[in-house]
Amino acid sequence: MITVRVDVAADAYLFAETLTSTAPAGCNADTRMRLYAADGVTQLGEDDADGIGSCSLFDPNTDAFAQLAAGTYWVTVEEDGRNATIASVFLALEATPVGQCGNRVVEGTEQCDDGNGQAGDGCDATCVIEPAGIYAAPGGPQTFAMMSIDPIGEQDLYRIDVSATAYLRAETFVDSVAGTCDVDTYIRLFDSAGTQLGIDDDGGVGACSLIDPNTDGFARLDPGTYWLQVEEYGNNGLIARYDVVFSSVAADVCGNGVLETAVGEACDDGNTTLGDGCSPTCQVEGPTVVDTEPNDDAANAVVITTSGTLGFGAVSPAGDEDWYAVTVPAGGWIRAWTDDGAGACPFDTFLTLTSTDGATLAASDDDDGVGSCSFIRPGTLDRGAANLVAGTYYVRVRAYSATTTGNYVLHVEFGAPACGNQVEEVGEQCDDGNTVAGDGCDAACAFEPAFSFTAPGAVQVVDLGSIDPASEVIAIRINVSTDAYLFAETLTSTAPEGCTSDTRMRLYAADGTTQLGEDDADGVNSCSGIYADVDGFAALSAGTYWLTIEEDNRDATVASLFAGLFATPVGQCGNFVVEGTEQCDDGNGTAGDGCDATCQIEAVGVYTAPGQPQTFAGQSIDPVGEQDLYRIDVTATTYVRVETFDDATAGTCGIDTVIRLFDNTGTEVGVDDEGGLNSCSLIDPSVDTFARLAPGTYWLQVEDYLNNSLIPNYDVVFSSAPVDVCGNGVTEPLIGENCDDGNTTAGDGCDATCRFEGNLVLETEPNGDATTANASGLSALGSQTVGGVIAAGGDADWWSFVVPAGGGTVDLLTYGTLGSPTVCGGIDTEIWLYDSTGTQLANNDDIGFPNYCSALTNGPLAAGTYYVRVEYYDPFGASSDFAYYMDITLQ
Repeated sequence: MITVRVDVAADAYLFAETLTSTAPAGCNADTRMRLYAADGVTQLGEDDADGIGSCSLFDPNTDAFAQLAAGTYWVTVEEDGRNATIASVFLALEATPVGQCGNRVVEGTEQCDDGNGQAGDGCDATCVIEPAGIYAAPGGPQTFAMMSIDPIGEQDLYRIDVSATAYLRAETFVDSVAGTCDVDTYIRLFDSAGTQLGIDDDGGVGACSLIDPNTDGFARLDPGTYWLQVEEYGNNGLIARYDVVFSSVAADVCGNGVLETAVGEACDDGNTTLGDGCSPTCQVEGPTVVDTEPNDDAANAVVITTSGTLGFGAVSPAGDEDWYAVTVPAGGWIRAWTDDGAGACPFDTFLTLTSTDGATLAASDDDDGVGSCSFIRPGTLDRGAANLVAGTYYVRVRAYSATTTGNYVLHVEFGAPACGNQVEEVGEQCDDGNTVAGDGCDAACAFEPAFSFTAPGAVQVVDLGSIDPASEVIAIRINVSTDAYLFAETLTSTAPEGCTSDTRMRLYAADGTTQLGEDDADGVNSCSGIYADVDGFAALSAGTYWLTIEEDNRDATVASLFAGLFATPVGQCGNFVVEGTEQCDDGNGTAGDGCDATCQIEAVGVYTAPGQPQTFAGQSIDPVGEQDLYRIDVTATTYVRVETFDDATAGTCGIDTVIRLFDNTGTEVGVDDEGGLNSCSLIDPSVDTFARLAPGTYWLQVEDYLNNSLIPNYDVVFSSAPVDVCGNGVTEPLIGENCDDGNTTAGDGCDATCRFEGNLVLETEPNGDATTANASGLSALGSQTVGGVIAAGGDADWWSFVVPAGGGTVDLLTYGTLGSPTVCGGIDTEIWLYDSTGTQLANNDDIGFPNYCSALTNGPLAAGTYYVRVEYYDPFGASSDFAYYMDITLQ
């Protein structure tokens, strides 16, 4: 614990903050601060993690206890759980006088206080707000562009002068013209008294913010002055640039885009146009039905007889569900969605479509509509809502949450099968909602190809323009002359290859309706990729095929779209697909790149085992995704040890590798990610049973973790040792060993025949609880070494020791190599200390990365019997047995 005295000469506000680095300000530990009165005992307040990360912060704006009268106080700093060290800690302190503008606390008649007496920064020299901009409402759109949050913690205020009751809309962007957002803003709306009326975090694009009168009741403002505050979320980062866009409309006016039931509106689509479903007086045009209770099952469903009907309903009370009945002819379809009647979503709905028996689910949707509302789209997305047998079906509306209530509008459309209804039905290849030719889907609902590709064929990148409207499906015809493998992917930019949209590709047979396969997001980011080396359906025989591309949910446009296509002949080395006797296929006939001209693996290096250690230095993973293979020729059964470094001589690791061991058939024998130093890899025969290899050929594969980064330099070190031999460093119980320290030297704890020697007590099972604990033999001040095996699957070993009269302190330490208590040896233990009543006194899992053995010190202990429990760190148990040793020391 660190203690700092604070001497207060006159009433003051105390600001205090912990950090673990100051340039830049950061925190990688968990602290706790406490504030005490002059006696050092009376605690006035404390904080755990209100600062950066898990560091601590006293802020008198929120911590009343940090307003101090004259006198002496104490601030203490400690690690939160007092169970870990902190390598570096700083304490920042500031105290400002009470009752003074510039003290960082808003007092009296002050509207703001930014801690200085400067004008022009949003808060003037008298602590009165200086707006970053002024907007008059009702009024047209107004943008305040090129604003910033700098320094960290700045909060920009915009004044809103409301002359008549209005609805306010305010939205943040990075670029208001392009409507993009790659920052995280937070906006708050206050009245003139400083009372917060409402907030928004991520209602806008990305992590930008939006106050929307269709969903935010507080956006209706009476005449007066208001303030919009823009800040960085968390107030702990800079925003180099942001734009804020204001707009407003008069209240209680039809056509303002806000549904106002209080003035008799049944809808408001933002205009007063006749014949668009909402009349010039904001009344519904067309057929309507009303949710009439009880209608919570098929037998009592509200009947809808006309396509285009609006259902006005309410989920009330919580848990309520409303059923509507719709009758369709053979081959018919049903489309249904929810909103508030003005294009916004009132609450999170859930829609289901139930078949004619009133019980079988045909389709369902949660959030495919506007906001968190629902939309059942018949055809490709909701296949169960199209091509229906004749009869009556049931649309059910409920809230997603069992505790939510609210009003909704249900839109229902339905009809008979026909080209041009935007439903892909039996026999149709497409349906774009019209019967116009030349737009990608002709008058008979057949594909009009945007491009034709001949396979086999070289790489072609095709500019497909855009997907607009959102429901558009783009088709590419694939003409296959001889058996070929197809590779296809979507992109939204080609320089560099990138993807900012979510696409879906489907591959169809010649009829354009028999789907062979599809892909959503196997390409770049959320773009699509069909690759014949992993997608079996992309192996094509001679004939015609169709490849279609669409926005994944058909509810968003794609501004820019490209398709990359190529196809390789079947049965040929260099076609990217491993076939027949090929060991590899990297798509070329070039030797020296890991796969030779006959598609056989070229090893980066060859190691013969048993044999002397061998290092392959100066290797690299370049390009991204490369996987280096090393051949291991095993002439006699052996243990193989393999480890990666970025410099084997210095023994350092600043890279992240994964190594995999394969037999000669390509079957993976074992894998290691971070068994070595830091994020390097290690196959260690003392812990990895698969490292015992019979004679034959094996392959070691080295790759970057996740295969998404370059490794400019790495070294890999091979070594091996004979099996069933004392001194090989691997304990082999089958030949009678109970230790193996890598030598045949006597007197070091493990003798020349690999048997224990010296001061060692071995466990005897059962010893799984305190009543069956093995006695360590320790009953006086001194040290005793015990050893055992933690069996796979959840074994626990218990040991006892006796503290003599006069008491003492116990030190416990586990390790993996007898005679080397500082060597953990790849094991991972957890230990507990109990007294004779079964009360837990202490516990430890890891000494500290990368040492996963355990250590603890506890005392002073009174005379008596104590127990130590040893387990694998995971309560579900280790996957294989492992030996451990533990020193019990009393002092």
